[in-house]
Amino acid sequence: MDYRQKVTSGTVAKATTGDDPVELIAAQPNDVLHHVRIINEGAAPGFYSIDGGNTWERLPAQASISDDDVIVSNTPIMIKRVSGGTDLSGIFASTW
Repeated sequence: MDYRQKVTSGTVAKATTGDDPVELIAAQPNDVLHHVRIINEGAAPGFYSIDGGNTWERLPAQASISDDDVIVSNTPIMIKRVSGGTDLSGIFASTW
């Protein structure tokens, strides 16, 4: 039986304020998570990382992504804007 709990970024949307990455969900020690969902309610596209910023995937504007066959183990889930671009806003995430 799987007792993993869902972890979310919270009830307040996350946003960027420059080119530096922002942590959506902190690393979860001792958990191996297999599902990630990120919702971008904002008008700007950006990038997300499930491995603490080592690799980045595209996060479209006003869209959601869902990765259901990944391994997230003790690393934060992060977002960043396009370098020099518009800040991201309205970002929510969950993982389990």
